[in-house]
Amino acid sequence: MWIKFDDTILELLQPTPPNSQLYRLLEEKDEGLHHIGVEVSNIKEEVDRLRKLGMSFTDEESISEVLHMLIAFVEPKHIYGVIYELVQPKRK
Repeated sequence: MWIKFDDTILELLQPTPPNSQLYRLLEEKDEGLHHIGVEVSNIKEEVDRLRKLGMSFTDEESISEVLHMLIAFVEPKHIYGVIYELVQPKRK
């Protein structure tokens, strides 16, 4: 479920299949905040900036293309166990 507040989107997730990654995560860590996503204008520059600050990413390639956006996830160990997602919408 997606809820919009002006320029903020809140996504509520409820895993249903017991073999899903989200279901296993919920069993392991219980319910609560999973990740925070922020929109950036240049994801490559932001990934480079965060790497220089010593942050690592969940994927070696760092930047992935999903649907209509580029995304990157900072390892949760850097931000008190919460995943930090960078999102750059693809412009037409």
